[in-house]
Amino acid sequence: MDYNLYESASPEMLAEIIREAESILDEQRTVAIAADQRAVTFAGLLVAAIGAMTGAIASLGGRAPLAIVAVATVLSIAASLALWSARPTAWRFRGNAPSQWTVDVIGERDLHSSMAEMAAHYDAAWSVNNRSICRAAWAMRASLIATGTGLFTALIWSWWFVLSH
Repeated sequence: MDYNLYESASPEMLAEIIREAESILDEQRTVAIAADQRAVTFAGLLVAAIGAMTGAIASLGGRAPLAIVAVATVLSIAASLALWSARPTAWRFRGNAPSQWTVDVIGERDLHSSMAEMAAHYDAAWSVNNRSICRAAWAMRASLIATGTGLFTALIWSWWFVLSH
């Protein structure tokens, strides 16, 4: 078996490590749920806007201004990024199924060693969750930037169109 740093912790310190690890795993879940809700809601708004723009483009036939098509395209990319942000990902939760303690029970491992293994397990779980959160945040950030760019482009085009006609 590999060396586990947590085995060198005192029982009190190990209990605190486990308590805080469970707390941060719960907080990661809360953040992830909120981020997914935000991403899905934002994607829904973008899809509605894209639908309206696509209807306008279709009603104009082949005479739709390129700017409208460009903005609809940028918003489509932004919606795709927001949906990617909310996709199901690898996720680790706190706790273990009772069957995962079988080796500990049969092998008559002491509780301290078992808890140290749990601390190492939680450390790995935090890392997996953190990667998922960071990737989703990157995609949502990119979606917001694309949306802002598309809206800014639409605003500039609108002013140019109004002032030039």
